[in-house]
Amino acid sequence: MASIANPTISAKKTSGAGDNWDVTVEYDALFSAFELTTANFTYRDGFVLWEDDPFDNDQLTGVVAVSVFNPTVSPVHRKMTFRVSGDTLDTELGQEELFAVIRLRNLDLNILKTRKTGILKLSP
Repeated sequence: MASIANPTISAKKTSGAGDNWDVTVEYDALFSAFELTTANFTYRDGFVLWEDDPFDNDQLTGVVAVSVFNPTVSPVHRKMTFRVSGDTLDTELGQEELFAVIRLRNLDLNILKTRKTGILKLSP
């Protein structure tokens, strides 16, 4: 069954007008030989951006950076980027602690795998 390995998150303030950030999530998607050759499954991935809080995390986006792919090798390195406003990221005073939850779905079998990235400290 497909799995998610080596998840990372990074962010870069965009240049130009407005207070926007490009948030990038990367991971390696791992597949079995059966998934690659015999079944030829189709997958959809994306991520949900969260702000880490001591008591209750804040969901900042829905599923973003969605794409569909058919893997032919394993692992497949995936890179997803989504532009978000500084206002969306600025949920509290001071530094924000962001993380993403990667969503990898086998569309043929409707099986969802998720994995959380590490925490990114950011000052929007």
